[in-house]
Amino acid sequence: MTTETASAPKYDHVLRDAVIYDGGGDAKATAGEIAINGERIVHVGGPKSLPPGAGKIETNLRGRAVAPGFIDAHTHDDRIVLDAPDMLPKISQGVTTVVAGNCGVSLAPVTFASEPPPPMNLLGNRNVYEFPTFAAYARAIRETVPGVNVAALVGHIFPVWLGFRGGKGVATGVGIFLVLAPVALLCAGVVFVAIVALTRYVSLGSIVAAILIPVFVWLLSDLRPLLIAATVGAALIVFAHRGNIQRLASHTESRI
Repeated sequence: MTTETASAPKYDHVLRDAVIYDGGGDAKATAGEIAINGERIVHVGGPKSLPPGAGKIETNLRGRAVAPGFIDAHTHDDRIVLDAPDMLPKISQGVTTVVAGNCGVSLAPVTFASEPPPPMNLLGNRNVYEFPTFAAYARAIRETVPGVNVAALVGHIFPVWLGFRGGKGVATGVGIFLVLAPVALLCAGVVFVAIVALTRYVSLGSIVAAILIPVFVWLLSDLRPLLIAATVGAALIVFAHRGNIQRLASHTESRI
């Protein structure tokens, strides 16, 4: 039940009889009261820690839970945060942060002269792809001010709908194997550092380290799927460096 008070309240909102999860990592909840001024929580206390009439609007939650906003880590909300910035479908479920740009599909940095092919059409027709740079998209987010926080990813490496243009997969591979095979990655990293230090060719270090990742996975792990993934990943990275390999062979590759 929500009540409005006629006294001189100190806070904009007071939530009473709440079950509070503070987000500190402890799953244990506590009973208490919360006071809010503007967009900030200014008081969290136990039951009856605030006097009657302390808030302009006081709400008795009757034992309902209050918690920090949830993070929706896998969304395709790239466009809806601009077109429907109130984001009611998310905030009504307690989501206050969305991570967009998943599955290699991001609204920026790309534009299309014709209709976007699948899966890029997941976000809409060619008219919605109006951001040739990621900075332009970030600026649009800042100017729109959606009702949720937006963490936006850039589409994955080697997207087929962009003609396989993209990075060379080294940073992506490091992130993957840092989780799946950290010891193998460490061994390959040592080799990378040694080669770059001796030759000053970053590309050569990347190529050799990528080739050795499956070897180290094979030596250090008995997981066949992981070995297959490492082999395929290494092949992609080497393929992406084919121009570097040609320059290395002709002694025209840049050094650091």
